[in-house]
Amino acid sequence: MFVKSASEGWHTFWVAAGSPRALAAYRLSFGAAAIAAAINCLFGLLVAWVLVRYRFGGRRCLAR
Repeated sequence: MFVKSASEGWHTFWVAAGSPRALAAYRLSFGAAAIAAAINCLFGLLVAWVLVRYRFGGRRCLAR
C-alpha cells in the first residue's frame, strides 16, 4: 500500500487530502476531539474542586 501511494506523487496526495470528503472527515475528527477535550476539562476541574473542598470516605484513594 505504501509503495502504491508513494508512486502516485505529491500532487495526487494533495488532491486527495484536499477533497471535500477528506475535509469533512477532518472537520468531524477535530470537532469531536475539541468537544471531548472541553468536556474532560469541565469534569476534571469539577472533580479537582470536589477533592480539594470536601472531606469524604475514599477521598484518599481518589486523590492518588
